[in-house]
Amino acid sequence: MTPWELLAEGANGYGADLSADQVGLFRRYSQLLREWNERVNLTRITGERDVVLKHFLDSLAFLVGVPETWQDRPLRLIDVGSGAGFPGIPLLIARPAWSGVLLEATRKKVTFLDAVISELGLSSRVQSYWGRAEEASKTGKGQYDLVTARAVAELPRLVDWTMSFLRPGGLLLASKGPRGPEEAKDAAGAIRKAGGTEPELRELDLPEGVGKRILVVIHKAAKWK
Repeated sequence: MTPWELLAEGANGYGADLSADQVGLFRRYSQLLREWNERVNLTRITGERDVVLKHFLDSLAFLVGVPETWQDRPLRLIDVGSGAGFPGIPLLIARPAWSGVLLEATRKKVTFLDAVISELGLSSRVQSYWGRAEEASKTGKGQYDLVTARAVAELPRLVDWTMSFLRPGGLLLASKGPRGPEEAKDAAGAIRKAGGTEPELRELDLPEGVGKRILVVIHKAAKWK
């Protein structure tokens, strides 16, 4: 199975039926990642198959935390600590009805994100933002349906920084390793203070024995109207 067949199969397992055009966008994204990584330190993972497994599918796994009835709605997402665009760009490729902001504190990485957004033709619905969550949250309160975060910070701090981005009924999705359940317990006070509901923990197995992830899903208290 080629890396791109693996991508399509894995994405389907997470509820995303990728078209040939969408797979083509992922391929171009992988090329840009490899080209830029020669001069900007973006990632240690550059081989096609590893990028598909450890970046693209690891990002698309976030979809399992989004209710099925939301998947095709015009949601607005903010990806906190986006780095080289994960999980934000894969999610926004897979869900063309969504729009979003990629929040990143390192200027060189923001320059890369801008190049990817332009090259993949995503400029009409995706933008980058250079800054930190603690600062950006002051002006972005209540503007987003989804907050995503992958390997950003311990959950108590992440909740403090990001829950204010969400409108009532929105979701915080954070990908964690084995300490996910422990972090969720540690964050209980911060979650209550921020108006969040009790976390849901989804255990995920990435393909080909890459590893397990704990997806922590926290609703901002209120039902979708």
